[in-house]
Amino acid sequence: MDDKQSNWDVFISHASEDKDSFVRPLAVALKQLGASVWYDEFSLKLGDSMSRSIDKGLSKSAVSFRQACLKILSWA
Repeated sequence: MDDKQSNWDVFISHASEDKDSFVRPLAVALKQLGASVWYDEFSLKLGDSMSRSIDKGLSKSAVSFRQACLKILSWA
């Protein structure tokens, strides 16, 4: 699935420091379960406008998962 897709089941926004430990495994698991996922590594291509792609992903997704930085959450 890529940014040319018209709709996604899930949009994932995340803090970059949580990508390896939490966000990427979540995105891969959702995709393996058959969900169409807007996730930067799946959807952004070289030369894409990041803001335009994110706006499209947000507006065309059934569910938006916006994950706050786990480090900040554990500190609070």
